[in-house]
Amino acid sequence: MNIRQMWLIDREQMDSLRLTTHRVKVITFIRKNPDCTSKSVSIVFKISLANSSTLLIKLTTLGYLKRRQFDSISGGIEYSYRAIPLRNLT
Repeated sequence: MNIRQMWLIDREQMDSLRLTTHRVKVITFIRKNPDCTSKSVSIVFKISLANSSTLLIKLTTLGYLKRRQFDSISGGIEYSYRAIPLRNLT
């Protein structure tokens, strides 16, 4: 692996950690509306349910959100999300 390839890998990792304006808006929305679901985020931000789920999973993986599993009325499993308080991010 050459230096350019290593730089590209590091850059991709850094880009995945960066909070875009859209991600900040989603975190802010969830902070104001705890226990949001992917569906509510998709409706508010006018994105597909698949994109909403992917975004929320990404923010959970990065440590900005907590995810809680619950049984849906239809018998399946759903997840709700809460923003982690800022003091816990450091």
